[in-house]
Amino acid sequence: MAMRRLWAATAVTLLLAAPAAWGAALPDAFYGRWIGSGLAEGIDTRALELSPRDLDVSIEPDDDGFRVQWTTVIREAASPAANTRERAASLTFQPTDRPGVFSAKESGNPQDGGVLSWARLAGDTLSVFQMAMTDRGGFAFTAYARTLTDTGMALEFSRFTDGVPERRATGRLVRMER
Repeated sequence: MAMRRLWAATAVTLLLAAPAAWGAALPDAFYGRWIGSGLAEGIDTRALELSPRDLDVSIEPDDDGFRVQWTTVIREAASPAANTRERAASLTFQPTDRPGVFSAKESGNPQDGGVLSWARLAGDTLSVFQMAMTDRGGFAFTAYARTLTDTGMALEFSRFTDGVPERRATGRLVRMER
């Protein structure tokens, strides 16, 4: 009888804790610092512009969620050494009630000038989505898909403004440290 109560108490505890545990963290394989390179293409009716990118991504556990920090060094194709600029971002994600879906703690309301940010884990792919309102009331949407591969991580980036593709980038990264 005591063993049956112990099993019942254990089962109830596991069932109550399961939803939080399912969304609490990423698989360990995502964590670490990833460095690599990629190529971006501007999508424009007048021209197709290609430019190289240096990529640096860190993914770390954070409380019951995780933190993603990334830096991209953008090199102009015509003169890669002379014309560079850097973009960096950092978001901390926490689990939602939906398995594999995370909300960013820094997420804001696009109507108030903020950026709505969330992440989704689907298989070996961690995607980060961001949406902002443009000055004219339209929308700018970016998506970063980071997929674990046999040799490291593949990156696919896309940006749309009012539903029109603006830029795509792909890259490959390798883990430098865990």
